[in-house]
Amino acid sequence: MGRDARRPFVLFLPGGGIDSASSRVRLYIYLPHLRERGIRWHIASYTYHKYDTRAGLPPLKGKERLWLELLPQRNWAALLRADIVFFQRQEVRPSYVRVARALGKRIVYDFDDALHLVPPERKAGIEPHEAQPSRFCRRLEWICKQADLVLTTTPDLQKVARQFTQRVFALPSVVDIVVDRPPAPPAKPVIGWMGTPENQRYLRLIEPALLRLQAEMPGLEVHIMTSQLMDPPPRFRFRYIPWERSHEPEVISQFTVAVAPLADDVWCRAKMNYKALVAIGLGVPTVVSPGGFPEEEFEDGRSVLMARSEEDWYNHLKLLLSNPSRRDEIARGGLDAVRRRFTAEARSGEFMAALTGEEPPTVPPCSKGG
Repeated sequence: MGRDARRPFVLFLPGGGIDSASSRVRLYIYLPHLRERGIRWHIASYTYHKYDTRAGLPPLKGKERLWLELLPQRNWAALLRADIVFFQRQEVRPSYVRVARALGKRIVYDFDDALHLVPPERKAGIEPHEAQPSRFCRRLEWICKQADLVLTTTPDLQKVARQFTQRVFALPSVVDIVVDRPPAPPAKPVIGWMGTPENQRYLRLIEPALLRLQAEMPGLEVHIMTSQLMDPPPRFRFRYIPWERSHEPEVISQFTVAVAPLADDVWCRAKMNYKALVAIGLGVPTVVSPGGFPEEEFEDGRSVLMARSEEDWYNHLKLLLSNPSRRDEIARGGLDAVRRRFTAEARSGEFMAALTGEEPPTVPPCSKGG
């Protein structure tokens, strides 16, 4: 019992289950590292998606129903036991926050998206920079002020959090898989994109460059992996691949070059362009928009190619498609950058320091130059 008392206990209230991107790469991915350090935890909401009858699962029976019905009591019991309470994104229960604060628990709040802005796809005619209604912004302000530490991903989100508190720490999202070497290129050249249905609109930004390249290279394929194709579909020739998380590595590894375009606006700069990191971690040379990409962690021209104009997209893609040695150089430089800075192994010390309030370790910088 005395030994357990010295092991920190964390109550996690994630923004979703293991299939939720934010929770998977900002919480669940670190759990094995917490176990190695002797940190115990309780995840408050993971049973909901496991036993959600709306998902077409059979009705609950016996112990399963009892377990689910007792979940609120289990969560409150975990809150009373916890040394640290971790809230994520919109999963902020004011009653839990108030009790945690009253009992002197350490509160950590994590958000990795522009919660203060209206998503551009939410309503027609609303610009990406329009603020959420005041009640949403007040809630974000309130939890930031209550927290002992706020975790964010990008410089733009750090600025948002620092309007309410100076207790802000940058922790980038990390990738699940980093390969040892770039994959063998496919027989035919393939430009690939993967992302959510609403983010397909950014493919429109590079549509002219893709049309030019396909006119010059008749065999060039463009693969789009997403859960629902955009309407109207793009004008360039493409192959639609329905998204499944388990198939991501296999599909991306068949790209000759990956593309990750974003607009240069406040909504996109709050993002981290995570799908670009996934492709880079799988050894695929990637062309990105600088906005929303952690460009300070990569060297343009060595570990990634950054495109700031339509002409940049055309020139960078043509170079990589036609020059195998350049592709290999960019792919290996990208792998080095991801391996050093964007894996759970590289960042687990910072994550645990954020939980416990200890001094975070220094992460080795990416190598620059030769």
